Amino acid sequence: MLSLIIPVFNEASNLRPLYEELKESLSRLHLAAEILFVDDASTDATPEIIRELKSTDPRIRGFRLAQNSDKGGALAIGLREARGDIVITMDGDLQNDPADIPLLLAALEQGADFALGWRKRRADSLPKRLASWLFNAFVGTIFNVKHLWRHFPLPLRWKNETHTEKKPNGQEERNKNNTQKSPETRRCGGDSGGGHRRSAFFHPFFVAPDKERIEMNQKYLSEEMIPSIRLHDANTGFKALKRETMLSVPLTQGLFRFLSFILAKQGLTITEVPVHHRPRKNGRTKFRLARRVLSLWKLHKALRAAATPLTSPESLPAYTPL
Repeated sequence: MLSLIIPVFNEASNLRPLYEELKESLSRLHLAAEILFVDDASTDATPEIIRELKSTDPRIRGFRLAQNSDKGGALAIGLREARGDIVITMDGDLQNDPADIPLLLAALEQGADFALGWRKRRADSLPKRLASWLFNAFVGTIFNVKHLWRHFPLPLRWKNETHTEKKPNGQEERNKNNTQKSPETRRCGGDSGGGHRRSAFFHPFFVAPDKERIEMNQKYLSEEMIPSIRLHDANTGFKALKRETMLSVPLTQGLFRFLSFILAKQGLTITEVPVHHRPRKNGRTKFRLARRVLSLWKLHKALRAAATPLTSPESLPAYTPL
């Protein structure tokens, strides 16, 4: 079964035409489906229109949050209430084209764990496109930071650990008080000459690495252990994946913005599918640059979520069925 999760906030003018397009697209799939409209505490006629549509089509289910959750809570509630094993999320502003739903499903059938609707030609304003590009570039760099350190394989150890240096006369001296503070070039790979030279700044609390630690670090940073993350449109709202996969990632408190990066970090196969993106015709955009910037304060939680998937459902905001 397919579950379409559509979080909406003050989208009364878009709901009816969106439903008509969804109905036409689903009629071609010949697949059992449900449509979940999750009202994120709208102040217009959005909940009334959801009730109206629900009365005409048994596939429609509606929910309303008590307070606005900045989309994340609406997504989490839709996911909790979904009955399908495959989930597609999309925005309710008519900028995502329901006709592209079969493309995302085809990507999953071809072996992808996660299909992203890549807005290759975005019909948004320049500031919005620029902000999205900067967000994707910055967060992608943070999630790939260990790949960057692959080029500087210098694992450090605490100053009070034992460090053995080989003297020119062949004698070894144990040095426990190495207070090196200036930049220095060391040879990585030990005395065999098989390493390469790197420059590094050593903090006074650390001393130079030994060969064993270098080998451990290089093994940890291997391509097999840490997948590279390069996504063109990680923050698109048009996504398709298995419900159980999405349940392993926190979505509330703005963490939904990191969903693609978290799943990519966990090693899932991600396919970016070019989709049709349309300009907004009705209503006002919900994009706020300040929210996007403030969400970066949650980056440490997103990195933790990538390392430790959820084992129990996250707490949800208060909501009621429509």
